[in-house]
Amino acid sequence: MSKLSIAETFFSIQGEGRHSGTPAVFVRVAGCNLSCGAVGRDLAEVNPTEDDPVEGASWICDTIDVWRQPDNVYSTDEFIDELRARGWIENLLEKDAHFVLTGGEPTLPNHQEAWTDFMNRFEAVFGETPFVEVETNGTFVFTNDFLETVDHVNCSLKLSNSGHSIDDRIKPEAIGQLQIFDQTQSPVTFDWKFVVAGQDDIEEVNDLVTSFNMENVILMPAGLSREQLKETYPRAIEFAKERGWKITGREHITAWDKQTGV
Repeated sequence: MSKLSIAETFFSIQGEGRHSGTPAVFVRVAGCNLSCGAVGRDLAEVNPTEDDPVEGASWICDTIDVWRQPDNVYSTDEFIDELRARGWIENLLEKDAHFVLTGGEPTLPNHQEAWTDFMNRFEAVFGETPFVEVETNGTFVFTNDFLETVDHVNCSLKLSNSGHSIDDRIKPEAIGQLQIFDQTQSPVTFDWKFVVAGQDDIEEVNDLVTSFNMENVILMPAGLSREQLKETYPRAIEFAKERGWKITGREHITAWDKQTGV
């Protein structure tokens, strides 16, 4: 049975998207196939709160310094014991807290396999499972087994403002699968979420929405601090009003500024 490679686990609220404000146990996996805002840099040296993004990027991933760290490796039973020890099983099963599987990139093949094994074991132990949200960059196809453990997908396709090439960040096969969730009455609910700072970002989002016939579109202002959000949030709201899309805040930044894992 595969093991979970986890960078951090914490109990907080979902700060973004349609479930913003919902209490949630965050499971942040280790590792990612992208390094937004830090492409080509030695990730061991990156400080997202102090470093400037690479040329061509307008923001930098705010959790690089977390998911790059040596991870904690758990068997399924060990992770269930960890959740029990922290008192979070009650939150998940009796108080309607969500699991938020995030990263890094939680749909890397090894993470999909490990999460599937974990959720199957969780159900065998407790006879039920909590609501599961997955936060993904949309570059990997979901396996059928992994998909059966998921209730909602937050897909944040990366734009050129991430510093990545289009071939790195836009994978038509993976997007094609996600379109099924977006455009049908699938039991898995779904949103496209785009990080935007300026007009160029909006034009790029519009091109993707048109090319892939996207329906459930949410804009999120770029920024790693309250100060940065003061500039980008009003702009993102105006873009959403203009295009008829939705907007999400970043409640964790509003509440805790640059702190992560809270």
